[in-house]
Amino acid sequence: MIPLASEGDELLHHLLLDYALKGVIVVVAVVVLAIGMAVIWRKAGRPQGRDDAGRPGRTGDIGAPPPRRDPSRHK
Repeated sequence: MIPLASEGDELLHHLLLDYALKGVIVVVAVVVLAIGMAVIWRKAGRPQGRDDAGRPGRTGDIGAPPPRRDPSRHK
């Protein structure tokens, strides 16, 4: 009976090591995916005409205040 118990322990050790290794691979893949998504979001997700802080760069951009009107021109 001793050899059977030894084989069972060896198989259990192998299966647990395989499970742990696959878990580490999945965790690393999720971290790499999250970093990639964050980089793409920062590069492509920003509307044009905005600087890195998200402020409008030119008048007329989305979120920019409307241009000031000269009150003397409006009667």
